Amino acid sequence: MGDQAAAHQRNLRCARTPSRTTPGPDMTDAVVPLAPSISFPVIAIGASAGGLEALELFFGHAPTDAGFTYVVVQHLSPDHKSLMVELLSKHTTMPVLRIEDSMPLAADHVYLIPPKRNLMVSQGLFRLVAQDHGHLPNLPIDQFMASLAEEAGPLAVGVVLSGTGSDGTRGIRAIKDAGGTVLVQDSASARFDGMPRSAIATGLADFVLSPEQMPQELVRFFKQANAEQLGGTRLIQARDGEDLDKVLEVIRVAVGIDFSLYKRATVVRRVERRMSVNQCADAAAYLAFLLANSREVSVLHKELLIGVTRFFRDPDAWEIITGKVIPDIFTKHKPGEQIRCWVAGCSTGEEAYSLAIVLAEASERINWQGELKIFATDVDRDAIERASAGDYPESIVADVSAERLGRYFTRVGDGFRVTKKIRDLVVFAPHNITRDPPFYRIDLITCRNLLIYLQPAVQKKVLSLFHFALNRDSYMWLGSSESLGDLDRVFQVLDTKWKVWTNRSDVRTYLSENITMRSSGETRMPLPVRIPAEERIAQQIQTRLVDHFVPPGLVVDEQGLVVHVTGDVRQWIDLSPGSLANPNISRLLTPNLALPVSTAVARVRKDRTEVFYRDIEVRDRDEAVKRVSLRVMPLMQNRQSGDLVLVTFITSDATSDSSTITTADHTGQTAERMHDMEVELQHTRESLQAAIEELETTNEELQATNEELLAANEELQSTNEELQSVNEELFTVNAEYQAKIAELTELNHDIDTYLSGTQVGAIYLDRTLTIRKFTPAVATQINVMDRDIGRPLSHISHNLEGFDLVAEAMDVLQTEKMVERELSGTNGNRYIAKLMAYRGAAGDLRGVVITFVDVTQIRKEVEELRLAHRALDECDSAAMVLNERGEVDWVNPRFAALSGYEQRQLAGCNPRILLDRSAPADLFDSIRNALGRTQTWSGMIRAVGRNGSALPLQSFAIPLRTLRQADSGTLILAVVAA
Repeated sequence: MGDQAAAHQRNLRCARTPSRTTPGPDMTDAVVPLAPSISFPVIAIGASAGGLEALELFFGHAPTDAGFTYVVVQHLSPDHKSLMVELLSKHTTMPVLRIEDSMPLAADHVYLIPPKRNLMVSQGLFRLVAQDHGHLPNLPIDQFMASLAEEAGPLAVGVVLSGTGSDGTRGIRAIKDAGGTVLVQDSASARFDGMPRSAIATGLADFVLSPEQMPQELVRFFKQANAEQLGGTRLIQARDGEDLDKVLEVIRVAVGIDFSLYKRATVVRRVERRMSVNQCADAAAYLAFLLANSREVSVLHKELLIGVTRFFRDPDAWEIITGKVIPDIFTKHKPGEQIRCWVAGCSTGEEAYSLAIVLAEASERINWQGELKIFATDVDRDAIERASAGDYPESIVADVSAERLGRYFTRVGDGFRVTKKIRDLVVFAPHNITRDPPFYRIDLITCRNLLIYLQPAVQKKVLSLFHFALNRDSYMWLGSSESLGDLDRVFQVLDTKWKVWTNRSDVRTYLSENITMRSSGETRMPLPVRIPAEERIAQQIQTRLVDHFVPPGLVVDEQGLVVHVTGDVRQWIDLSPGSLANPNISRLLTPNLALPVSTAVARVRKDRTEVFYRDIEVRDRDEAVKRVSLRVMPLMQNRQSGDLVLVTFITSDATSDSSTITTADHTGQTAERMHDMEVELQHTRESLQAAIEELETTNEELQATNEELLAANEELQSTNEELQSVNEELFTVNAEYQAKIAELTELNHDIDTYLSGTQVGAIYLDRTLTIRKFTPAVATQINVMDRDIGRPLSHISHNLEGFDLVAEAMDVLQTEKMVERELSGTNGNRYIAKLMAYRGAAGDLRGVVITFVDVTQIRKEVEELRLAHRALDECDSAAMVLNERGEVDWVNPRFAALSGYEQRQLAGCNPRILLDRSAPADLFDSIRNALGRTQTWSGMIRAVGRNGSALPLQSFAIPLRTLRQADSGTLILAVVAA
């Protein structure tokens, strides 16, 4: 195989194409450049269990001169030799090669991945990588397809055939993102539909077909959209603009998404792909097709919304997020507060869950007590539904570490499901960032590689929405090819490469109006919303009035925490060190005020009515005794803080007729009673603390048990994955062996038919001289029947005279020398018996084979010829035999004496040396022709002897046939001279 591969490389060195790059500097349009060394379609075929049958059907219908390169990637067993080269070679005349490292790709060739290796392609060459069995499951199909997508771009084709699991799902996403084509075997024709179902579920398949239909569909597709068209030549021309607008309007009406806001080049390129798939020559034809096929509307919608995402995409960027951004966000939030993040354009949820995982990990590390909330939005409702379910294929193991898989995912069937703990952190919702209002008070916005598909004016609006949604000193994370434009003045860059920004402005410019796109491409941009000067003056007047005429006060929530302060309350609040760490009203107020305020707040919450306490003696910060009145009243309910209560401090003698007026009691009896209640409360608190500690201990024990169960579950999952991988490999090996067995069975039948037709008797014995097999013709010599297979030869009688068959066979087995005997049978027939040892493929001695050839008729004819020869020798007439070539074959002694030549001198000579010059040169040819008509000839032959004397011979001739030519009719000339 190595010599074949080396010759293959030498033949292709001159076939390498020069490097090419896609023209145009605008990389924000996300156009994937063609690979520099691949100028023909490369078909990556992924198959696993049940794939051999599909591959045979595929290549049985694949043209051999289409200019395609086929690369077959299978799950192969590392412990068994693959027979795929031999098996597939029977179904195609294209060269079938097992890949070696640095082997170049060539059109109209079939390449097979070798065992124990993963495959990639780089610069037009195959690269083999040793498999990492420490990280299971191995996903060679995904790895090669992702490599091919990067190398071949639009010329990459992904084909997913029968198999279990989900290998190939990530690979076709990469191919689709690069502008390539995806074909998937339909589930009905697949022996194992795990891989096809997983690929179909992505919605990325261009064609779902049976294997035998795929090759012709590929030929048709690339004939319609050749390499030049895929590289930039447009099917949609400038004159088709109105029809294209109508196509986008059909999509907008059907799904509510206005793709006219997207970059024109991106939309055109993806619409052209659907035109090629459906064989539409122009935009008008495609519009008609779209209106007649509702399913195509959905397919085009998905084509325009291709979301390329995965867990922890760009690990280096995530290092920035986990190392700098998230720790800073936690630092800025107090315990009990809510951290809010927004993942815009979340697609199927991988990035949202990735963010939830790193937030959960950071929260656990610092034991942070607060709420985490992630809003994940996308315009694709189907993607949102999939994301909400949290189910992902097995291929995510390539992106998620084993430790995170064990903690944050559970095994479900052939895939994984995000745990409820992480799912509860994420709120998925349909949302159109070009139209819908933003979320608010956000600490981190991630929107990667979405803006590059939008027109500049729409980008500006979306960025203004993001800025409006962000808190000050919060973060925004964009794609590596995206920028802020005019808004860079309000953001400070944290990481230039990965486009992480910090919001440094409190001024929010929200572009509230929708952007309307004209067919000409112009954009009407609204002005930022600004607060009028009159409103700012009114706000300042209101602030001054509150400061001068409204008594100081506090707003308290349901937990007794101070959520708002109005006026100067410093004289009523204890500002001792540490007091502000817990803003509970009972701890903030001075001791003389804490009791009446707490009592009044409780009454207000209970009775939902205003309470007024008058003339409470308190000491201010200067230790001066003052009298203060309290007015406590309910406020409206707040969605986040619940029922709020307003507490105001009045130093005058104001009263309220509508209030419940109470004078605070500060007698010693009340103070003593309060002391007893505080002691009882303290005891209750201590008991509660003890119970809490016991619960914490129990919780720690349960957590330890849970960790042990998680570890055991991880081990079981790992074992299950290994068994599944081994099962797929064994199934592939079994399929290859089944094909080989079928081939051997057919070959064995051919041999049996041949032996039966030749009437050669044969019997096969093993090393113990036990019968293994025999042909029907051997029953004449040995009395054997079908049920005798497995019996020793010594138990079977034979019909040969004077021959010890068992002893002779044993002697051959020991000496390994062939024995040949001519024997007589009890029926009078003669046989040639041949005994010889035979060996297996490895050269080991397997037993003895005995063959019998019936030579009875041959011996009879030989005897007849011997008698005829003797009669001619003793005959008084001269005789000569000519063979079919017209040469002297034999003369009898009488002819030799008459001619003066010796018998051996005439053998092989041309008989014309015996003719007189006057005799016709073609005499013997005319005699042969006459024998062919009348079977006899007679006449005078003028001959000369060796000494030159004339020999007039009265002769006649008859035809003879040799034994080996008895059925051919070849004439042998005999001349008898009297």
